[in-house]
Order: sequence, then C-alpha cells, then structure tokens
Amino acid sequence: MRLMNWGITLPPELTSRIASESLDRRQLTVKDAGKPEYAIVFSGRELLLNEQGAMYWSCGTQGVPSAFSQETIVQHYVLGSDSQAVFHAVEIAGAAPDLQPEDLRSAMGLAAESDAEPLAMAASLLGWGRKTQYCAACGGTLVAISEERYKACSQCQAHYYPPVSPCVIVLVSKGNEILLARSPRHKPGMFTLLAGFVEPGETVEQALAREVYEESGVRVKNIRYIASQPWPFAHNLMLGYHAEFESGDLVLDRDELEAGDWFHIDQLPELPPRFTLSRQLIETYIAKIKPVS
Repeated sequence: MRLMNWGITLPPELTSRIASESLDRRQLTVKDAGKPEYAIVFSGRELLLNEQGAMYWSCGTQGVPSAFSQETIVQHYVLGSDSQAVFHAVEIAGAAPDLQPEDLRSAMGLAAESDAEPLAMAASLLGWGRKTQYCAACGGTLVAISEERYKACSQCQAHYYPPVSPCVIVLVSKGNEILLARSPRHKPGMFTLLAGFVEPGETVEQALAREVYEESGVRVKNIRYIASQPWPFAHNLMLGYHAEFESGDLVLDRDELEAGDWFHIDQLPELPPRFTLSRQLIETYIAKIKPVS
C-alpha cells in the first residue's frame, strides 16, 4: 500500500491536526486572523493530493489554494478553524495530469484519525453542492453562500442546507456469534453488519429493530448505542449499536442480501476496513467478551 503524508506540510512545524480538536464551524472571526489556511481539494469525486502526497493544500487569499487560480474553482466552502489553522473545501474544474488523484474510500482508509472530520465534511459538502443546482420550489438558480454553508435561490430566496441522512448499523450478538451479511454491492467475500436508513416518524431504535427483522427475520433485545461515524457517500451519519438476539430463524431478504450467517468470533470471514464503524463495532465486541490472554 502506498504510504502518504496526510499531515499539514506548510509550515513545517504543523505536521498533524490534533485528533481530539473539532473544527469551529462558525463564521471566521478576528481570532482566526493571521492563521495559515489550507484547502482539501477535489476534482469531481476524487481527492487531489499535493506534490508531497498530502491532503492539505496551502492557500493564498480567500481560501484559494496557491497552486490553482480563482478561475479553476468550481465550488468553495469554509470548513472552519482549529487552534492551528483555517480549513476550506474546494473543487476545481479538471486536474493537471501530474497531480495525484485518490478515490475517497481509499483516502478515508489512509487518513489519520485527526483528518477524518475535515475530509468527511469536505466530501459531503462538495457532493451536495455538485447535485444541488436549482430551487425545488421555483426552478431558480441556487447561489452558494460559502461562509454559511448553504445555497439561496436567486429568484424566491429559498434556502437549502446540506442534508444529513441518519443510518443505523448494528452488531447483533448471540453469545460468541455475531450476525454478518453481504449485499451484491460489497467486495466479493467481505461480510459486514446489518444497516439501513431511519425512515420518517421512526426512532433510531425502531429503525434498528425493523431493519434487522426485515433483512434477517431475527428479533433483537437490549439495544445499546455505541458510537457514530460520518459517512460521506453521500451525506450519511452512521449510528452504531449493539443488540442481542431474542428470537427467530435466520431468513435473509434475498432482494437486499446475497449471503449471511451467524459467525463465531474466532472464525470470522473477511471484514470491512478498519476505518469503518462496522469494523470498529466488531472489534469492540470481540475485545469485550474475549478473555485477555
């Protein structure tokens, strides 16, 4: 696997963001004056790395990466600031052949924990901006308000904000066994946890129980929230839970899943990459019930 330097490369003393420090997403204030500015740059759906193989491009004025001209900028949003710098999300038109494009899924697998938040935020905002061009009420052209991160209709002034779609993902356990499945969309041989979107009028817990039953025929109990993860494909928020088997025979929904079964924790199939919430929920459960050797 190609090694990459995901940290900030200029100035030299800024080698990484602080993992525990979230971006301040309010309007930039006087406290941000004089801070170095960096942009995460996309060309379409691909992330562009700079000459050093890093995710952050040094910016000149108004959040424009120094390596590009204002005329190449298709989209621009201010992501926010932390104690070290100000961060932007930028999409350019086309890309020079000598630049390094990186698939977003691969990038998320390689990025440091401290860079996951700005990368997911940038991908979600630019993906939304790419698809949201016209007003649903009157058909007018939408104009991006980058500092506030919304779009306004040029005719009726309606406002459009980036959506967040809540999804539930659940580790269902039965003692030393966990329920894993795969859909035709997954990598061949890879199994993961059951997941699905929360529907209007549902609580997350109701969505979890419904999705598990619809896809596997299994009823669950003792539902407990574990963790969450932004998932910018395109604008999901994954809410991770653990639930215990209550009843039911395993009957897969063949319209959604091509395979699935109960797997012993010592005999697991290929699992999703380590950066995914699915993998983290699995490893957390194994660490909880397996005795320390």
